[in-house]
Amino acid sequence: CGGTTATNPFQNVGTGVVGEVLTSSGPGILPQWLSPGAASFNNAVHQVGHGLAVGNIIRINNAGNYVTAQANNVANATSVVGIVVEIIDADNFVYQFGGIVTVLNALTVGDPYFLNPAVAGGYTSTVPTTPGEVVLPLFFALTAIEALWQPASATLLA
Repeated sequence: CGGTTATNPFQNVGTGVVGEVLTSSGPGILPQWLSPGAASFNNAVHQVGHGLAVGNIIRINNAGNYVTAQANNVANATSVVGIVVEIIDADNFVYQFGGIVTVLNALTVGDPYFLNPAVAGGYTSTVPTTPGEVVLPLFFALTAIEALWQPASATLLA
């Protein structure tokens, strides 16, 4: 593939696995191998110095920046858009907003998971209970490492 920097005019994106298709990640970002349909739930973002990590639950703030979400109050739990599934570099990342998420670990099969009130960008299988926190279901565990992203309506605890 054509490179995205002056020092790497050509870069190898690998061969993928059986059934995957080479999919655009957006302007200036190398394409990636994905399962058919998975790309429709992914969004590549260029945000200088984003500071995010794979597995972070993110929201978009009023300034239009992607930041970690947290269920500790309404402001931090509003506008959740997805989960970070790939860090390309310090200024580019990909988040997923639907479908089967495969960047998770240590899940309990069948359990619902919620936006975490104690950890920015985190998720938990424990339902928030403290007044002022927000209950925001995010996904259901299908295996120890996979879940169905299926956010529901948020509830503010009084």
